[in-house]
Amino acid sequence: MIIEVDIYEQIRQLYVHERKSQRAIAKQPGISRTTVKKYCEGSQVPWERNGTSGRKPYVVTDDIVDFIKGLLKRR
Repeated sequence: MIIEVDIYEQIRQLYVHERKSQRAIAKQPGISRTTVKKYCEGSQVPWERNGTSGRKPYVVTDDIVDFIKGLLKRR
């Protein structure tokens, strides 16, 4: 789930300044408690992605690019 910066700021405001529990914070915007926990601890911020989602990089070989270009030239 991608968290917008304004929601991140809201989470931090509620946790640091208003001393709300992580469970109470998670109920307000409907975000999972594990996500709220990460942002409350400050271990992650939404504008810095670590790139370890487990997804494989998208690979397009030169042969595929040439094939697609050939198809587009025919039009």
